[in-house]
Amino acid sequence: MEQFIRILIARLVGRGMEITSIPAFIRNVASSITANTSINLEDLNSHLQLLGWNDFDLDSYTLFLIMAIFEPDPESSLTRYFDASFTYQSMHELQDIHVENKKRLQE
Repeated sequence: MEQFIRILIARLVGRGMEITSIPAFIRNVASSITANTSINLEDLNSHLQLLGWNDFDLDSYTLFLIMAIFEPDPESSLTRYFDASFTYQSMHELQDIHVENKKRLQE
């Protein structure tokens, strides 16, 4: 689970999303899917644009990662980062994850 979250964060940041916007984006994706479980990717992107995500086009791989992090994992509570607003501590924890990913990519 933690690996999916790290990959998702790196992917979103790599595609230009500010790290502070990630929890809100993921909540919007999750609530959009929950509201309409048969929504397709094109309609989901249209709905996200209505919610203000005009600068980001969700692709199928990123959607897969988002859905994967919400799979039940009794050993991890990492999805808590996306359940509520950032706190000062959780923000720094996510930034640490991002920094670790950047270091790995540079090696």
